[in-house]
Amino acid sequence: MAEKISLSDTLEEAIEKFKQFGKVDPYPEIEPSLLNSADILDYVAKTGMIYPFDVSCLKPASYGVKLQGEYMYWESLEKPAIEGKLENITEKDIDGDFVFILKKDSIAFVGLEPDFRFPDYIAARFNLKIKHIYQGLLLGTGPIVDPGYQGKIYIPLHNLTNNDYKIKINKTLIWMEFTKLSSNKNWRSSYNKNEDRIGEYIPFDFDKLRVKKNLKGYLADSHNGAILSTMQGLQSQINKNLDDTKDLQKQSQSTLDRFNWLGILSIATLLIGITTFMYNSFIMNNQNVNDYQKMEKHIDSLNKKLDSIIIKVQKK
Repeated sequence: MAEKISLSDTLEEAIEKFKQFGKVDPYPEIEPSLLNSADILDYVAKTGMIYPFDVSCLKPASYGVKLQGEYMYWESLEKPAIEGKLENITEKDIDGDFVFILKKDSIAFVGLEPDFRFPDYIAARFNLKIKHIYQGLLLGTGPIVDPGYQGKIYIPLHNLTNNDYKIKINKTLIWMEFTKLSSNKNWRSSYNKNEDRIGEYIPFDFDKLRVKKNLKGYLADSHNGAILSTMQGLQSQINKNLDDTKDLQKQSQSTLDRFNWLGILSIATLLIGITTFMYNSFIMNNQNVNDYQKMEKHIDSLNKKLDSIIIKVQKK
């Protein structure tokens, strides 16, 4: 009786299984096609391609995956990225579940929970659970996860709504499906290729994995700045323009204030000059003592007013 294969208890056990069956198909009788739940479970148990693995997350032809690990998003063009670990989040919803808040009109990059090790003969695709799609979320999908890929998977989430969206970290977010490739001598020893065929299998490029080991590694060569949604980027640019306009208004007002006080100083200086001239003229041309005293008091009063104006200007 054949030994019954069980799921891996540790990451190290999953890695050892992958070393044995990552390039050798243990189940050649399974036809190349979209794998059903039974085949998914058998391949996971035999090859260690997903760790950790939760049997309760299986559907007829897909597997539910939760979030875990790194996240990163931007709120504006000027501010640095907001990043962290999903398992360190303390925000909770009304149900008491920890939640990642996807801001309105925004894009965030988040990590998936398992470590993936896809055999050379299995590819994968994924998409959001339908409940999230109906609430205005989109997942950046399209390219398949290549056979032979090993490591974490990060996904871009788009919130197209005008409300912040709370994603439960302990609940499945996406459904992943798995497709077995057509037969090839690389993983099926009994495969016979017709002599007139010229095609050769192109394996996964492992050099890419050496430089892209985390979320920053994947984002480093994809942009030169913040990654924002169209609406978020537009709002950020509008806010920047408003701030620039306010700064310009402040500079203009400051310049205007300086010109106003310079004008006052000029007038004050002119009045002082006129007063002095009148004073000197009066002394030279008038001998009436009483009139002289009245004029002197008047000039003193005027000088005091001018001194008060000058003090105010200096304070400015």
